[in-house]
Amino acid sequence: MTDPQGGFVFNGPQGTMMLAASKAGYSGGYHGQKFPLGPHQDLEVAEGQSVTGITLSLWKNAVVSGVVRDESGEPIVNALVRSLRLEAVAGRNHLRAARNAKTDDRGMYRIADLIPGRYLIALPASGPRTPPTTVSSEEGYATIYYPAAPTVAAAAVLELKAGDERVGIDFDRASVNLVTLRGAVTGYPADRTRPVQVRLVPAEDSDFQSDLEAMRTTAATDGRFSFSHVPPGSYVLSVVVFPVEPSQPGTTRMMQLGNGSSFGGAAPGGRSPLPPSPEQPTLWGEVSLSVGDKNVDRIVIALRPGLRISGRVRFEGATSPPAASQLMATPVAITIADGRELNGLPLSGLDAHGAFRTAGLPPGKYLPRPMVSVRGWHLKSIHLDGRDVSTEAISLEDGDVSGVTITFVDRPAELSGTVRDSSGKLRPDATVYVFPTDRSGWVDFGPLPLRLRQTRVGTSGAYRFPSLLPGDYYVMATLAAYEIWQCPEKLEPLSAAARKVHVEAGQRSVQDLTAR
Repeated sequence: MTDPQGGFVFNGPQGTMMLAASKAGYSGGYHGQKFPLGPHQDLEVAEGQSVTGITLSLWKNAVVSGVVRDESGEPIVNALVRSLRLEAVAGRNHLRAARNAKTDDRGMYRIADLIPGRYLIALPASGPRTPPTTVSSEEGYATIYYPAAPTVAAAAVLELKAGDERVGIDFDRASVNLVTLRGAVTGYPADRTRPVQVRLVPAEDSDFQSDLEAMRTTAATDGRFSFSHVPPGSYVLSVVVFPVEPSQPGTTRMMQLGNGSSFGGAAPGGRSPLPPSPEQPTLWGEVSLSVGDKNVDRIVIALRPGLRISGRVRFEGATSPPAASQLMATPVAITIADGRELNGLPLSGLDAHGAFRTAGLPPGKYLPRPMVSVRGWHLKSIHLDGRDVSTEAISLEDGDVSGVTITFVDRPAELSGTVRDSSGKLRPDATVYVFPTDRSGWVDFGPLPLRLRQTRVGTSGAYRFPSLLPGDYYVMATLAAYEIWQCPEKLEPLSAAARKVHVEAGQRSVQDLTAR
């Protein structure tokens, strides 16, 4: 615990370590952070050395508050208000659900503990507000974004700084006709064992990517479904049913959660082998529709089998390849190129010879991400038909894609150097950015970028990017702090101030930099 002035003292081990502080209602706290979610700086302590003057920065979280009123100016009680954090993912603007609040008996809400950043504030659709007045419709409220926008594209972006108390974020709702959507899902086997979930997703025509759905329902055993209280707008009805097969003795079932960085069922690299790819197909279907002020009936969502990606993993180097048992416990995650989430995908392991085949996927652009966690092996390349698809997505359209080759090496490429200012003084307070010179790699590189990285310079003035994929890069050091940089509009000015460097496979490249 710190003293009343925030001071601290402790005896720590020598070597390289990470130091952090935390307090409720604050973000950040890692040594060397320049903004709440920024990269930290390792602390390097020599034997017998006393390190003093360390500052750990904490940023007070922000608050947004306001009032929700109806068209008569009366407060709306118990209305849900959502905050949506705007982030840069895969070179695009993405919305992530953050914190929510409900209005009290005065119609007032308060969303606290928001990490400083960019936000949209939304009032989700609700209804009905009155009993139905006609057979075909009833009145309720459509989703609106502050200040009164019907779509994300027209919403105001709130820039929340540390400690902000943003008041007066008020909503005045106007009722609209709500309708019912009815239809059926076809093409699902009669002996199905899983319920079919139908999602109703706003069809936003904007630069924002979002995994936020408007509604969700479960289809009946005969495939019929309905959504009630739907406000006017453009929507996509979608269904994706991943297969779930009984676990085999001696295997561990694993499924992908979110964007491919987390899993359910087991930890990657565990000792138990993963089951083979399910033989049952993934089934998917979607329908676009425009909703007005009348019910929509006889919607048909026809399910079709998904498409698969297959290939093999190769190991190059003097080190003995991983054992078959290690390969069979290694999953290959799949990420969507534009950064949207892919939940529930069953993951299979490599076979004893390094071959893999994914479960079926809906058509789209995907990036395979092998989760090899065997010590000493590092990703070198992902190729398909002679093309590097480590960042150039694989397009699934009319059929399965085979022949993907994923290569690991025991001598990774590395980029390192020192950072000084124009006077020659070492600058441990700098940040170094590395990104590809090929501008096509600045977008749709998935939520887990392989070629866009940042690091804080160490306390010795040195930086290091280990396990970097071979290729041509821009590299630059700066004393500024860029919270949002992995998008074309930010990378373009950074490239103008950067140096070009070629990173060779298996080689350690050295590039000293001058901080700008």
